[in-house]
Amino acid sequence: MSKERTRKLVEQLRKWASRQYGRQQEVANALGVHKSVVSNWLAFRQELTGEQALALLEFLGEARRSEAFFWGMWDDQ
Repeated sequence: MSKERTRKLVEQLRKWASRQYGRQQEVANALGVHKSVVSNWLAFRQELTGEQALALLEFLGEARRSEAFFWGMWDDQ
């Protein structure tokens, strides 16, 4: 993934995680990483590996399906 695409992915994660307390931990659990890793991604202190980016895409895709209303308001993907 290019850095631009990775940045957009992290921005999507940031928007989703900011909607409710505990979502960073939810992502960490789903991806098998420590919560501090997710925090580092959100602050752009650490880059995602290719596998992590793919797993995050899958995770956010599932979140998109389960929260259709929220994601429906977000067209700048």
